[in-house]
Amino acid sequence: MKFAFLACVALVFASACSKKTSTSVLQPAEVPAALDQAFAKAAGEAQQAATQSATAVQNNDPATAFETLQKLSSRPDLTPEQRATTARAMAASFKQLRSAAEGGNTRAQAVMQHYQATR
Repeated sequence: MKFAFLACVALVFASACSKKTSTSVLQPAEVPAALDQAFAKAAGEAQQAATQSATAVQNNDPATAFETLQKLSSRPDLTPEQRATTARAMAASFKQLRSAAEGGNTRAQAVMQHYQATR
C-alpha cells in the first residue's frame, strides 16, 4: 500500500515536471525565434527547412513562409514540440498569407487557392 502511494506521488511529480508544448497563438514576429528554439537540435534537413521558414517570415514573404512550413509539417521525423511549433507558426503565417492575398499579392492568392483546393 505504501509502495503504491509512493509510486503515485512519483508519477504525479514526474508528469508535473515534464516539458509542455505551448498552444498559444504566435505573432509573426515570434515565429523565427520559436522555430529556432524548437529546431535547435534537429537533423540537418529539418533544421534547414525551419531556417528557410523563419527567414521567409522575417522577409515578410508569407507565400514562401506558408509553403515551407507546410512542407516542414509533413516531415515524419518531427518531435511533438517541433510539430506543435510548426503548427503554431503555420497559423500565424496563414493570417499573413490571407492578408497579403486580400491586399492583391498574386503569389499569396495563388498559394491560398492551392491550399484551399488541396486540403
